[in-house]
Amino acid sequence: MQRGQIAHEKDQAGRVRIILDSGETLQDESPGNTGPVADEAPLVEELRDRVSYLERMLEEERGARTEERRRHDTLMAQLMQRMPELYAPSEPRESPQTPSDTAPGSHVPPEPQTSTQERPWWRRWFS
Repeated sequence: MQRGQIAHEKDQAGRVRIILDSGETLQDESPGNTGPVADEAPLVEELRDRVSYLERMLEEERGARTEERRRHDTLMAQLMQRMPELYAPSEPRESPQTPSDTAPGSHVPPEPQTSTQERPWWRRWFS
């Protein structure tokens, strides 16, 4: 275009349009040219094989993912059923004593325990 070898028009917005002769075509539309060139046939077949392989792999992965989700849901349901067992009150624990709290040979009676239902959850958890 810049050398003046290609016919073109420029509109007010600055867009350039290339002018083609009615005899010129952008694609060969002859009746004998309906498919890939003979040299391209093996490449096309190879690509088709790869696509079908990838489609099979995708289906296998989808099946594995579905099974994984099913297993996950089953495990979660089992855990949810056991939640009351995990949070059920257990026997009252004695308060932990460190060696610095008591002298050797002396006995400090444990502090009286209140019912675990009356204590806040965080005290039950961290005691």
